[in-house]
Amino acid sequence: MAQTTASQKLRGAARPRRVDSWRIWVLIGLFTTFGAYNLFTVFKLQVLQHGALAEKAESRIKWKDTILPRRGLIYDAQGQILAGNTTANDVYVDITHQDTDEDLHRVADLLGPALGRPPQELFDRLKTARENDSINIRVGVRVSDETSQKVRDLRERYDDLLYVVTLDPQPLRRYPATGPDGKSTLAASVLGFSDYENAGHYGIEEYYNEQLAGVPGWIDAERDASGRPLVLEQPKMEPAVDGSDVTLTIDSAIQYLAERELKRSLEEFRAENGYVIVQDPNTGAILAMANYPAFDANAFNTETDYERFKNPMVNSVREPGSTMKVLTYAAAIDAGAVMSSTSFYGTACVVKYGWNICNATHREYGWQTMTEGLGRSDNIASMFAAEQLGEDGFFEYVRDFGIGKRTGIDIAGEVAGLIAYPGDETYSPVNLYTNSFGQGVATTPIQLINAVSAVANGGTLLKPFVMQEISKNGEVVERNEPEEIRRVLKPGSAHDIAEMLAQGVENGLVARFSHVPGYRVSVKTGTAQLIADGVYTDDGSFASAMGFGPTHDARFTLYIGLLNPQSSQWGENTASVAWGRLAKELLLYMNVRPTEPIPTPTARP
Repeated sequence: MAQTTASQKLRGAARPRRVDSWRIWVLIGLFTTFGAYNLFTVFKLQVLQHGALAEKAESRIKWKDTILPRRGLIYDAQGQILAGNTTANDVYVDITHQDTDEDLHRVADLLGPALGRPPQELFDRLKTARENDSINIRVGVRVSDETSQKVRDLRERYDDLLYVVTLDPQPLRRYPATGPDGKSTLAASVLGFSDYENAGHYGIEEYYNEQLAGVPGWIDAERDASGRPLVLEQPKMEPAVDGSDVTLTIDSAIQYLAERELKRSLEEFRAENGYVIVQDPNTGAILAMANYPAFDANAFNTETDYERFKNPMVNSVREPGSTMKVLTYAAAIDAGAVMSSTSFYGTACVVKYGWNICNATHREYGWQTMTEGLGRSDNIASMFAAEQLGEDGFFEYVRDFGIGKRTGIDIAGEVAGLIAYPGDETYSPVNLYTNSFGQGVATTPIQLINAVSAVANGGTLLKPFVMQEISKNGEVVERNEPEEIRRVLKPGSAHDIAEMLAQGVENGLVARFSHVPGYRVSVKTGTAQLIADGVYTDDGSFASAMGFGPTHDARFTLYIGLLNPQSSQWGENTASVAWGRLAKELLLYMNVRPTEPIPTPTARP
């Protein structure tokens, strides 16, 4: 074999080495797969997931918030603020860059004590929020000034919390008027309250929420990766529209007097609860509404007994007892069925449709006039008056007085009374007799006082109201005027029943403790049995006093009710006493001149 020369070796080394074709296809396949994957990823991110990713990205750089409007103020009839506004801070934690549990623990351990919350509880709240892709978490709502300062101190002490923990000033409803108990309970059941989201609940706050609340606005701004606001671009925003102001017919002075007397009476007579209503009988305006137990409107979020939020004078019904006799006698006299001087023989009991019905004392009074029967609060006398009037006539007047119907008062949650009229499935002929003295019928207190105000003003039933006017930017946009519903009595009939009631006070009968020296007042007391498990019980009572003053040209109608007084079950010994004391203060406050001699005080030895 010939020897290979050096030049031949060089030529062989310079010739390209053959590459196997399968290697080339492997490389082509890898590059193709990689490229396809990248193309698919880009397609998925930019097309398939574009909306979700864009929304997520925007949520991390956009700061969108609601601008709450200024809630309208609520004033009393004298221009005193009953509901106003201030500001308080909400506390937020931005967990955009709190990626680990250690990060969240640090925030919770530092912030928890300042908020008065266990750090572990706060950590759990933040971790759950992170798992749900939440970013800015509210961990404190309308915190106190003291808590706000603690949070500021933390932000100054720890730089890493500066853009993580923030304070956001928000509107806060405030009720500055204090009641006799020193708390923000004055007229609370009339006002209701507004929550942290600017929504009204109960009372005026709920009924006029649309006018008071205004219209929320919004703001859109951007922030950088560290959560710091960007000022390169003007934020987009829609300003809030502030709410309208509401002026009430409630007079804070009368409201305070009513609450003070109620508090005193509950303590003196050891009653469970009670209420007081004062109405202007000539307009229908409510001057005061007091009830106990009440709630502190500035601490509504701490109240656990939600029943306290209700206004029992509008939201609850109760048998009125003998105060119903005012309407029974007025109807019978107006129809000409009886006169104040009509005489009848008063037995202790009578049997009607198988029911043995007695007067409260089980005493036979013998021959007496209707005036005497009313003054003694004799059930038999009231039944006689209703019987002379007749079933159809009696219930026609009861309807006209508004019993069993909502009055339409502008307070949230008004309910209708409970009464069975002839023709109703639950009606019985004995109802004519029991209803005549306030048993077997249930009314709301506002329903009953409004009916008696028709007697006090000369016979016209008016619509009760609490809103005097609504104003916007200082201009009145709506005003309540007296609204006549119907004429129920002739003026002469109303005059007669007012005189009969006054004589019951002046002649030492059941309403004697309602007497106000120097004035003539017309009052009827009531003592209603309580109902337990659908039957009447002798355990406790509802004691009340209803009337107006002065007897003629009345300036106010006053209704006081006390549940289960322990000192005496009778309205004449409890509610009647409270009525006289409060009526005296009202007459003096209203500058009503005395019409009767005022006894000279006897000097004590």
